[in-house]
Amino acid sequence: MPIGGPLTVIAFGAILTFALADGSVGGLDLRVAGVILILGGALGLARLPATAGPDQRRTAARRDG
Repeated sequence: MPIGGPLTVIAFGAILTFALADGSVGGLDLRVAGVILILGGALGLARLPATAGPDQRRTAARRDG
């Protein structure tokens, strides 16, 4: 399942939002960027059931002989 991507984005956003003491780098507010990443990851998680289709694994035909 492609759940790792959105969870990684949420985790990175949480690190930017809550763990960093300095809230700004080069004019970019890291807390705002972290919240945006958290919301983007949550949107990615919410879209998973809509985009997940049936399992499309291919099986090879077995030849005896």
